[in-house]
Amino acid sequence: MSGALLNHTTQIDAGKTAMEIVGELALHKCLHINLETDGLGSFTGVVFGVMVGDSEQAFRLPVNTDACYEALRKNNHEGRIPGRFVNQDQAQRVAWRIVKTWVMAQIAIIESGMVTMEQVFLPYLLLDGGKQTLFQKMEQRFLELPEGRQKGGTDEYGN
Repeated sequence: MSGALLNHTTQIDAGKTAMEIVGELALHKCLHINLETDGLGSFTGVVFGVMVGDSEQAFRLPVNTDACYEALRKNNHEGRIPGRFVNQDQAQRVAWRIVKTWVMAQIAIIESGMVTMEQVFLPYLLLDGGKQTLFQKMEQRFLELPEGRQKGGTDEYGN
C-alpha cells in the first residue's frame, strides 16, 4: 500500500528501539542520556546533554505515541494500512522507530560535517531548568525568539 506511515509494520519493541537510540547518541558526543517514561512503563522521550562551547546543554526528543496512533488511524481510514496496525502498542513501536530513523539521518548529516549536533537539535534545547524546549517557548511567544543571555551572564529564564 502506498503512502503508508513510515515503519507502520514494525514489530520491534519500543524499549529495544529506545536503547538503540541511546547507543547511537552515546557514540556521538553525548555526555548524559536519559529515557523519560510516563510512570506506567512506557517510554516518552530521550533527554541528552552535549557540550556546546564551555557548557553542557540538554536536549529533549519527545516521542508522541498519541499523535502516531492518530496517524495510524487516519492511514487505516484512507485505506493505506490494514486495521491490525491500529492500536496503542503498535503506535508506540512505530513512533520510536520513526524517531530512531530521524536520529540516524541527523547523525549522518552531522558526521558529514555539514552541520553540528547543536544545530540539528536546537529546537529541542531545554530551557527553564528543563521544563520546556526552545521550540515550545517560541511557540508560546508566536515564534518570537526568547531573550538570549549576555556572554558570561544568564538569560531571562535563569539559564
